Amino acid sequence: MLTRNGSTLDCRAFSQIPDGAVHHIYAFVITAGECVSSEDDPITTQLFAHTWGTAYVDVARIALANAFSADAQQLHPEGSVQLSSYFGPGFYGMPMTENQRLCAWLEADTIGVATKENGLMLPLKSCSGLYLTLSDLSKTPPESCEACVGNSKGCAYCLRGRSSKQADTGCKN
Repeated sequence: MLTRNGSTLDCRAFSQIPDGAVHHIYAFVITAGECVSSEDDPITTQLFAHTWGTAYVDVARIALANAFSADAQQLHPEGSVQLSSYFGPGFYGMPMTENQRLCAWLEADTIGVATKENGLMLPLKSCSGLYLTLSDLSKTPPESCEACVGNSKGCAYCLRGRSSKQADTGCKN
């Protein structure tokens, strides 16, 4: 369970992590901002704006994970901690509505990010979540679909829950 200022973040996977196993929590909100294209633009322009916005957010999240990992190694130079996989709304049983809580905690409005009641982030090319540092990553829930305690409604957003065709080709996007 993750609580801040009396407000608890809902994520069913957290129940699988033993008390005291987490050393640090790195929470974040990132956005590509508005990826501007209009309905009057050629379809390729609209597609490129959408694709570049998605790519930016994906790469920014990976860069943050690398920075968080480096920070954790500085805090624990003996190499006793490792960075978990990404936890965020739509993954590991965390409802999409938790975007509201994460964005409030992190004051996402200061970078122009807002959330709707259903958890939709605006601008659309935005992402929130967190990484944990632990001494033993086996204390985190497995990344396999079989071990997921998430809600099946989140499978559409999960890289592991996509179509079997994508799984067969190794495509994760």
